[in-house]
Amino acid sequence: MGQDITCFITNQPLELDKKIVHFKIRDVIFIPFDIIGSSISWFIEEAMKYDNVQDLFDYFKQYQPDDLILWGSDEKHTVLDIIKLVQDYQINNFIIEHSSDFAGMPIDAYFLGVFDDKIMKDSIVFDEESFSKKNYTNIEEYRRRLGLNFNWIGMDKFHTYSVAEREYFRL
Repeated sequence: MGQDITCFITNQPLELDKKIVHFKIRDVIFIPFDIIGSSISWFIEEAMKYDNVQDLFDYFKQYQPDDLILWGSDEKHTVLDIIKLVQDYQINNFIIEHSSDFAGMPIDAYFLGVFDDKIMKDSIVFDEESFSKKNYTNIEEYRRRLGLNFNWIGMDKFHTYSVAEREYFRL
């Protein structure tokens, strides 16, 4: 079974509802979401059209949750859950990162950085072409801006959402 995880990451101090699966590691908060890669890829691709994250959110608010679950998937979350999190907790600095592999071979890697409510266009990775052409120095810089100077993707608890959920509620 391969890795498949979407994670919302911020360094803003938050007191999250205990029902929200989350981990605080070295002053960085990780909130995994059960969203498949194609759904998050669409969200991140749309971010290219906007400068301000609120405009991106307004675009997605036209949809109902069922509209955002692609190909009959059984995801627990949609991007509307990410939008609600950001707005409820007034988060203005974050990254969204998705990683998946099969048998140790990378399949998908998507990334979006938002700082001071501005979409960092040079951070965006939403498909194989942008993945192969991306300047990873930018992505590493945005990770560092949040204090993320370690490989979170390699941690067992972030293998899949269900693994993260079990780990969280076991703590």
